[in-house]
Amino acid sequence: MRFLLMFVLVFTVTFTAAAFAEPPLMSPAGVDKAAAAHNDEGIQALNGNNAVAAEMHFREALKIAPGFARAHYNLGLALHAQDKHVPATDEFKKARDIDPKDKQIADSGVLKTHIAKH
Repeated sequence: MRFLLMFVLVFTVTFTAAAFAEPPLMSPAGVDKAAAAHNDEGIQALNGNNAVAAEMHFREALKIAPGFARAHYNLGLALHAQDKHVPATDEFKKARDIDPKDKQIADSGVLKTHIAKH
């Protein structure tokens, strides 16, 4: 029983680390509350390995606040997790272009890798 529990734990941690090399980004101060709420729900879904639900929440956040750079970035992560790399790259580029001063977005390795490949 302990072996099975250990296996599940190691598999879960490994899968999560592989799928999300970088964590999704929290909403900054000043973002519309409803958009921030969808971003938070998307983060929870992504952290729970539900990239499809995360994608839906990040898209809802962007309907409310189209200039929400971190929601574009997080949507890119959700698309990346679903192997939708071309649209993920588009979202990463939008995030970078909207807020080039956001260091977490600008320094993102997954963003840089996508932009270099696509």
